[in-house]
Amino acid sequence: MTDQLEHLKIALADRYSVERELGSGGMAIVYLAEDLKHRRKVAVKVLRPEIAKLIGSERFLREIEIAAGLQHPHILPLYDSGSAGGFLYYVMPYVEGEALSERLDREGALAPDEALRIAGEVASALDYAHRQGFVHRDIKPANIMVSTTGGHAMVADFGIARAVSAAEAPGITRTGVVVGTPGYMPPEQLSGTEVSPATDVYAAAMVLYQSLTGRRWPVLQATHEADWSGVSRATRSVLERAFAWDPKDRWPDGAAFRRELLRAQGAPAPLARGRAWVIAAAVAVVVGVAALLGGVRLWLGGDAPVVATRIAVLPFSVRGSQTFEYLGEGVVDLLSVKLDGAGTLRSVDPRAVLGVVERRGGDPPDPADGLAIAESFGAGLYVLGNIVEVGGRLRFDASLYDRDQGLEPVAQASAEGQPIEALDLLDEIAGELLAGHGALQGSRITQIALVTTDSLPALKSYLRGIREFRAARFPEAATAFQEAVAADTSFALAWYQLSVTADWLQRADPAREAAEQAVLFADRLAERDRRLLEALLSVREGDAVGAERLYREIVDTYPDDVEAWSQLSELLFHFKPRLGGRLEDSREAWERLLALDPDQASPFVHLARVAGVAGDLTGLDSLANRAIALSPEGDRVMEMRALQAFSREDSSAGWPSTGSGRSSIA
Repeated sequence: MTDQLEHLKIALADRYSVERELGSGGMAIVYLAEDLKHRRKVAVKVLRPEIAKLIGSERFLREIEIAAGLQHPHILPLYDSGSAGGFLYYVMPYVEGEALSERLDREGALAPDEALRIAGEVASALDYAHRQGFVHRDIKPANIMVSTTGGHAMVADFGIARAVSAAEAPGITRTGVVVGTPGYMPPEQLSGTEVSPATDVYAAAMVLYQSLTGRRWPVLQATHEADWSGVSRATRSVLERAFAWDPKDRWPDGAAFRRELLRAQGAPAPLARGRAWVIAAAVAVVVGVAALLGGVRLWLGGDAPVVATRIAVLPFSVRGSQTFEYLGEGVVDLLSVKLDGAGTLRSVDPRAVLGVVERRGGDPPDPADGLAIAESFGAGLYVLGNIVEVGGRLRFDASLYDRDQGLEPVAQASAEGQPIEALDLLDEIAGELLAGHGALQGSRITQIALVTTDSLPALKSYLRGIREFRAARFPEAATAFQEAVAADTSFALAWYQLSVTADWLQRADPAREAAEQAVLFADRLAERDRRLLEALLSVREGDAVGAERLYREIVDTYPDDVEAWSQLSELLFHFKPRLGGRLEDSREAWERLLALDPDQASPFVHLARVAGVAGDLTGLDSLANRAIALSPEGDRVMEMRALQAFSREDSSAGWPSTGSGRSSIA
């Protein structure tokens, strides 16, 4: 055992049980240890003495504290840091996996899809960090951990190079310390001039080139003289700009680099998907569905019976500042979640409520309009309110109405505070309304804060994602949900929505990863959302029968739940035919979804396919045209036009029952 290891064991004995050295680099030595308080394996990085002396304890701890604020799925978090026994150290999770450098040393080039996926995850981490004002300064394969489970990348050592850079330049020169790693450093870093996000882009591009080719980029190599074998033309174009000598000529930051990587990966995708659909439409034959009914009816459900314990939260009016307009619709989501399950209360699905309000013009309703909307969902209770911003403070006022008590509120609530306290203010509102109506049960209110998030940035991103998702802008929704979970990594509801959105984008790995994260923090989900997550996981485990049972239980309890009807419809359409069912079996669920949210394109798309199978050309045209009107851009148009064309060219051909378009549960 080395003297340093022995001394470190003694210095950290009250907090960590240091076991052995894991590895070392130019700035630090890494040790495996056990966190005695939390009973978990951790990696303790100890700065080399010359680096510690150069930086100084105060500067080091200050920079590490700043870096600890970075919370992103692809940034290795910092658990702890400190100074003890002459050591400067910081503590990170122990990742079951290896550094990308080890993988490349062992295997050489990675498969292109994997190399690009890892690069995209690194770029996502850089995008987030750059928006927080951070430049990593030392992106290299050794600082990218690849987990054993899922193979996902996490960038390590944010803040260390920054701390060294913050020390005086003469000190760095005297000690021979180089901030960065030769072979991954751009010219401005080599010359000691100011770094920028474009510095990280250069290094990340070097890592991607090495991952694709198994070769290091030669120092001072001109791009036109390089060996580009193993790199696609589209990716080469992205890398050539990233390797520009002048940082102003590169992609400016992680966001731009990631966007171009995704574009390079997806460049041929629209054509490939279009061809796949045309070929499938031309040759697919669905067996045993010749007797399907012609025509497509729209299930409207009639007037839902009013239930005294069903409650609808309607959008609040917002006055005083456009900055907080997002909260007007946001309270529908938040208060619905908070009130649901309080005693016997069941909330109307906020997506369905907002859909009705939007179709009525979008303005916050008055009590009479609120009553009509609530009754349309069979809700005997409804909430109206307003938000006023004055002098940088927010005031929430809310009123609870009971259908049987006329248009006068039966309970009222108010709360005022700073914008950062918005979630706490809504907790107060929910508690006062419930208490005022006599619905408060047990410790529900004390647990309300656990249902959502305590991060206002996470909340804002989540609500933006919900708006984008409702408008079928799935890439934008995914970005918003990613920002939400980056701001609050335990935001289970955002992880769930990210998983569903990733499925719409047909990205299986991110969908699975997000669902796994939602499971980790499922105790923060409301009961309804936990049941939705359980059903989603059942499908992904191949238990379609169990999933159908769970979804039907949810819609029995919450007959207006848009998400449950959407997932049940997908299940019946894409999975039941594989088990001997018929496409027709999904019709009623799709029509119920349309009754709740008629501005979604997906039900029209799927019902058009059902009509195509049945040979109902009139119904097919009507449904396809409606789908195109709702989603005039993207693959939906191609898919519907192809379906219409082939239905006339060969009406005897069957139509694909699965595998075409998105299935959030496939």
